[in-house]
Amino acid sequence: MRRAEEEKGEIPLQRLEADNKRLTETCMRSELENEMLALELVNDRVRLKGSLDQVCLFCFLMKILFQKKYIFRLKIVLKH
Repeated sequence: MRRAEEEKGEIPLQRLEADNKRLTETCMRSELENEMLALELVNDRVRLKGSLDQVCLFCFLMKILFQKKYIFRLKIVLKH
């Protein structure tokens, strides 16, 4: 009788310990995945910022070149 009672008491405890271990591992995996995704997000943002800076610089240079070309053409027209 006593042994049956001990087994009944141990089974829920073992089950709770196993569930706790499983949930802890799941939580740790989720935290690791979250950190990896956050790092990927930061890296993507840095890359996009660099790309955006390059596009802005390109547009700025094209604007300057267009203005100089327009001014050059205007000077030629005004000379005639």
